[in-house]
Amino acid sequence: MNYLLAVLLLWPILAFARVGPDLSAGTGVEYFTQLRLDYSKNPKTEFYPVWRVAPEHGDLVKAYRAGETDRVIEIADSWLKKCPIDADTHLRVAMCFKEKGNLPSYTYHLSIFYGLLRSIAASGDGLTPETAFKVVSIHEEYSLIQEIGANLEKQSLVTGPCDKMEISRKNGKVKMTLYFNVSIPMAFTESKLKSGK
Repeated sequence: MNYLLAVLLLWPILAFARVGPDLSAGTGVEYFTQLRLDYSKNPKTEFYPVWRVAPEHGDLVKAYRAGETDRVIEIADSWLKKCPIDADTHLRVAMCFKEKGNLPSYTYHLSIFYGLLRSIAASGDGLTPETAFKVVSIHEEYSLIQEIGANLEKQSLVTGPCDKMEISRKNGKVKMTLYFNVSIPMAFTESKLKSGK
């Protein structure tokens, strides 16, 4: 009887496997926007603003493509502590937990994924350079474009500075242009170039 009681009391804790840092404190746009901005300003951020070049990130993607769910979760635990705003990794982790039947952890990481994308989408409407979506990394542009099921047709840098992304959906039947304000990652890159790092 004591064993059964212990299992019932511990089940919610055991079932909810959190990978990476605890981001459960916030669910709103403001929380995720601040998280993204804080990450972009952190001097200890090693692979900002191009985290997809990090070897650890590459290993995670390889493991995901190979269907190695436990390996993805293992790598992601360390990776997301370094880069908590990597929306695509939160999505991959969510899918791994879904495969394992761990729905609390699946929904936790899925909510972070959508919280990060919602933060980007709430920063503008993306229809003009003046109302561009504000990103802290170029990778955020691709995460949003991929999530809406679009393909990139053409990309160019325009005044703002903004990335002008000409995209298509539904096998090319729907074409649109989205603008992303890239001033934050560009300023960071320029400062690194000037400092010689």
